[in-house]
Amino acid sequence: MIGLALLLAGLGALVWSKLPEQLSLALRGDPHVVEQVLPRAQAGDPAAQHDLGLRYAGGRGVPRDAEGAVKWYRAAAEQGYGPAQSGLGLAYYWGEGVEQDHLKAAEWLRRAA
Repeated sequence: MIGLALLLAGLGALVWSKLPEQLSLALRGDPHVVEQVLPRAQAGDPAAQHDLGLRYAGGRGVPRDAEGAVKWYRAAAEQGYGPAQSGLGLAYYWGEGVEQDHLKAAEWLRRAA
């Protein structure tokens, strides 16, 4: 179990370090940014989907909603977007918005690396 935790922590840090700079907007709580990002996310833009996942996970510009975060992380992760794969993996690891599942967490974090 300790080995899995170290693997997850290392992979998460690796993926986090690769986040594009434009996603730093997701760390701001401006609800007007959501209005700009939502149409792109709905059109299938994985960076925008990940941005919304971050916003819902942290309650930035939208009400905090772990299931909503997972919805957007999954949409981007299934397109191969690494930062979203990491977010989805961490959601499975902690059981945030999904049933806790360390095997699925490891799978998504491996894909993200």
